[in-house]
Amino acid sequence: MFIHIVTWKLKENAEGRSKEENIRLILGKINTLPALIPQVKSLKAGADVLHTPASYDFGLVGEFENQADFLIYRDHPEHIKVAQLISNLTTDRVSLDFVV
Repeated sequence: MFIHIVTWKLKENAEGRSKEENIRLILGKINTLPALIPQVKSLKAGADVLHTPASYDFGLVGEFENQADFLIYRDHPEHIKVAQLISNLTTDRVSLDFVV
């Protein structure tokens, strides 16, 4: 199984919305992707709840059968739309990809 983990730090305000409003918007968009991209086995996303100094604001964990399926997801037009939206709303991004 191929695991894809991403975390972001969001801008305090972006595109006329607060950080919390943008997190809800992002969650809604991410939650549509599994139905649109059959290669997604699982996609879990959420906002940070501990708010430690080391915390990022939002993250996701995606599971794919293999790296080839992940690449299909990565390059899918619907994922690209969501990724562009997230990019416009964030200041930092960290990712990790591995096989289990």
